[in-house]
Amino acid sequence: MISRLKFVVVLFLILLFAGGAFAQAPLIASSAPIPLSLVGTETLTVVCTPTAGVTFAAAAGTTVNGSVPISCLTTWNLHSTRTSLTLFAGVANAASALTDGTNLIPSSSLSASYAGGAANPCSATLTAATPIGAGGACGTTGTGNLLTNNFNSTNTTAITLTLAEPATLSANTHTGSLLISVVAI
Repeated sequence: MISRLKFVVVLFLILLFAGGAFAQAPLIASSAPIPLSLVGTETLTVVCTPTAGVTFAAAAGTTVNGSVPISCLTTWNLHSTRTSLTLFAGVANAASALTDGTNLIPSSSLSASYAGGAANPCSATLTAATPIGAGGACGTTGTGNLLTNNFNSTNTTAITLTLAEPATLSANTHTGSLLISVVAI
């Protein structure tokens, strides 16, 4: 019985002294905070169709509509400091919207209508930095501030072209390019 009592006393003493070691607060070492950041990249794209182009029926001395309207899809992911988004259309050279290499059809003969609005002759000069040449702009969409609480979105713009053909039209193929630019400010 004494050995059993010794065993209980020894066990009690072990638990008494060991329990104090278990009750101590943990020792913790921490590093300084490590900063984390993510910088999103601004994007702005415009994709216009038809990519095959717009054709005009030859009718000297008349104004004819283009074969199909142009549809431009603008997609953006912009910084919150941007305040406006505007689509511009025009030609690079005011002297010729279309040419057959010799004969020129001036940009003022080409007009663009945005979303069914009034036609804008392609003879304006832009103050915005775009590839559209001086005197070759067909106005703007007038969309203004699309960015109010909307820094990541899309917009579709329909553009209808008309061409006032010269009274004398050479029997050659006249070609040119319409330039579309979207500017975020």
